Amino acid sequence: MLLVDDTALLRRLAEALEWIAVNPAGVSPLAVAIFHPHLAKLGNAIISHDLTLRSDDQEKLRVISKACGSSLTYVWGPPGTGKTHLIAELIAELLKRGECILVSSHTHAAVDQVIYASIKETGPLAGSPLVSEGKIIRIGQTTDKRVPDSVRLAKVLEVKAQDMQARVLELEKQIQPLSDRLTAGKERIALWEQLALITSKLEESRAAVMDAEIAHRRVQLVMDESSRAILQRREDLDRAQSSVVLPRI
Repeated sequence: MLLVDDTALLRRLAEALEWIAVNPAGVSPLAVAIFHPHLAKLGNAIISHDLTLRSDDQEKLRVISKACGSSLTYVWGPPGTGKTHLIAELIAELLKRGECILVSSHTHAAVDQVIYASIKETGPLAGSPLVSEGKIIRIGQTTDKRVPDSVRLAKVLEVKAQDMQARVLELEKQIQPLSDRLTAGKERIALWEQLALITSKLEESRAAVMDAEIAHRRVQLVMDESSRAILQRREDLDRAQSSVVLPRI
């Protein structure tokens, strides 16, 4: 049986915290602020006026303003005091500021409760395009039927896959005419290449014919010269025969 000494784990944790205290630049600023709250950035931010909180709920408005203007904010309250609704309002406000939000908890039910409070009909993100665009996603296991498929990771991926498939089909339709033109262009290029080959062979044939004609002319000149030479020899022979003097007997 393998036994793990809890004191060893606590000792390692204490050593890690001591190292963070000496080397704060080596860890996330948020982690530093959590373990060393005196290093956190504190402030207040101007918040929008379209929150779904009651106008007389000044304490929650103050908390949202401080949370938006600070790097670390702790919110404590007993059950039923509206912490979940406050978190939903804070998420909506941070999204309006272009922030990327990660909601985590030690239970799945707590995360589901925050998501439901954010996107329900009376929630601050009700009807938000962020939901329909698949930008609010519930990652992990959930059995809460109030969490709609529109924010469940598997369903969001399925919808996006369908959209991408439809887009691919549309692009294929747009590409098909270009592909046909490309094929026709390649066929024309092949014809031009064949024509160039035929033209090259024709030029070679023309050059061969011209060489043959030049050779024929040369042979003809030689034959003409030979004919003239033969004719001249015959004429000389005839003159020689006619000038022969026979002796007297």
